[in-house]
Amino acid sequence: MSDQRILNTRSVTFLPHKEKKSRAILVLVLVLALLAALVANLFFTPLQDNNPLSPNSTSDKGSAALATLLKDQGVKVQHVTSSKELKDVDDESTILVTNPSMVSDDDIASLVDADARILILGTEEFMDADRWGFSGSVSARPSRSVIADCDLPAAKVAEEIGPTSTTISSSEQNSCFVLGTQSVWATASSNPNISFFGAPQTLSNKYLDKRGNAAFALHILGAKPKLFWLQDFTSTEIIENKELAVTMPPWLYTGSIAVLVSGLWLAVFRMRRFGSLVPESMPVIVPAGETQLGRARLYTRGKDYPHAASVLRADAIQRFASRLGLHRYSTRQDVVLAFVAATNQEATSISNILYDRQIRSERDLHRLGEDLNELIKEISHDKRNS
Repeated sequence: MSDQRILNTRSVTFLPHKEKKSRAILVLVLVLALLAALVANLFFTPLQDNNPLSPNSTSDKGSAALATLLKDQGVKVQHVTSSKELKDVDDESTILVTNPSMVSDDDIASLVDADARILILGTEEFMDADRWGFSGSVSARPSRSVIADCDLPAAKVAEEIGPTSTTISSSEQNSCFVLGTQSVWATASSNPNISFFGAPQTLSNKYLDKRGNAAFALHILGAKPKLFWLQDFTSTEIIENKELAVTMPPWLYTGSIAVLVSGLWLAVFRMRRFGSLVPESMPVIVPAGETQLGRARLYTRGKDYPHAASVLRADAIQRFASRLGLHRYSTRQDVVLAFVAATNQEATSISNILYDRQIRSERDLHRLGEDLNELIKEISHDKRNS
């Protein structure tokens, strides 16, 4: 009679009712804690500002480093995003306009009437310079750096700045940092308080410490005690005139949280219907070779003949392991010598059957099965005779 494996299904541990209840409460508490953390993260964690040239952004394109240096010099830096925040502008103020195209004519007139110093950053989107009092045209002209060539005090201190992105055509007496026939810096001929600057990247965290960028920016923007930093700014009139406003509905965040909570609660409620595990009687006696031979048949059907051969060989070795004194740490040589001692075959023949022979087809696998059967019969015969 062949060896048999015994499956013990009686050693099943059941949790007491109180312990199962406490675990359910613990899971519920963890789910609630996770929801609370999610809600806190959505509603109470401030969104990181990654906008270009924002005084609050620490990214490479942001300008938090320059804003910090100006504050250390005693300049009051105010981030302005709407027209209502410009009511305190006066002649002791500097206005930095990072998106001049989004400022309405009424806001421009108010800033000019306040006699504030206005610095307009030239970007590729800024092409209507005449609204700010400039008679020249703006052109995109990127450059790695440009040397100071004027009597502007900030330019003398900086000596060289860069990179640049745009230039404007202007008269020589009102310009600085000239590239060809155009200038990176220019002052409006109609109002000396309004200046154009075509190197906005020099104010960013990435390029502030390059060349003389920091010195130029601190002299220009730190000349007066108040700095109004117009970034992500849109005038009220421009907002009202937009035909389509792409905004997120205010109820979307609350609705998303409600859907998430409802979904989790539904999942927990549906899971309770399955209840606890119920023990079921199963067969306890399984023939020893059934599992191995079943796997071999599966590999054969899939035409994976090498794996099928390895399964058959492992079954043959395992069948006589205890009788031949083999264990899980036995080497290949130990196995071959044990089978040689139990049969009349040579070591090369045993090694060829159990290890070396290459199985590439169904025919090879069939021949290997016959040899293994002969080997098993020989050892079983010797066992009965002994």
